[in-house]
Amino acid sequence: MAFAVSGVAFAQEDIKAQLEQSAATSTAEKTDFATSANKEMDAAVKKLAKAMSDAEREREAVQLLCLSKKLSSARTLTEVAEYASAAMNVAIAENNLDMAEHEFRKIAVALQKTREFAAEGEACLGDGGSAPGVTSVDVSQGNLDDEDDTEPIDDGSTGLLGIDPPDTSPFE
Repeated sequence: MAFAVSGVAFAQEDIKAQLEQSAATSTAEKTDFATSANKEMDAAVKKLAKAMSDAEREREAVQLLCLSKKLSSARTLTEVAEYASAAMNVAIAENNLDMAEHEFRKIAVALQKTREFAAEGEACLGDGGSAPGVTSVDVSQGNLDDEDDTEPIDDGSTGLLGIDPPDTSPFE
């Protein structure tokens, strides 16, 4: 859980830095960013949709439920970014730079959140979504050695097995 929280914190810092730099970008750079952001979000939606269709075909209910939420959110953000891109282009044409900046920020936030949903969608796949490779886990038992004869903890029930408890009701 700490990893997910730190990943979100990193993403929030990343978007803050990107938005702080947005005031210094030209209108052409904003338009280029909007175009590339929309392409990246479309690709993420397609990837999530493919993963969801694979999960449907394999009848993986847990993956399907998880991917469904991520895909729905990513599609919505893609639509928001597309409308914001169109509105930004209109604002640039009308020389309304404040409105263009506002729409640009919407696109940047939608892109960042779509990236997060795409990553969470990959996490829904579990081991099936990871790249093939060798995984190695080293396990040690700490201070135990072959001569350690540790006694189990006495919970007070030792020796009481096989003995019925007393009657609790006179009606039995």
